[in-house]
Amino acid sequence: MLKKACFLLIAFLFLLGGCTKDPNKQLVGRWQEIGNPKGVLVFASNHTGRAYWPDKEGRQQSEAMKWVVLKKENKVSVITPPGPVNFEIKDDRLVAPNGVVLTKVK
Repeated sequence: MLKKACFLLIAFLFLLGGCTKDPNKQLVGRWQEIGNPKGVLVFASNHTGRAYWPDKEGRQQSEAMKWVVLKKENKVSVITPPGPVNFEIKDDRLVAPNGVVLTKVK
């Protein structure tokens, strides 16, 4: 009886561990700014990517980026030449410090 209970507990813990979301895997893909189709972040699995935004004339600009998950803060730091921006990870949304919100599209 005790062996069976231990086995069930271990099986449950493995299942529970398998259900936790890995933010690194969650982020991979294309994220688009709500209300601005030219505001995009593309996260690659190797922690690189591309950031897109409109310039003052509305033309699409882009820059290579790197990214790292800040697990203790539940944030992702997107690093481009001007410097890093830390986005809060909220389920299917990324929220910038200035209030810009992106949703995952791919």
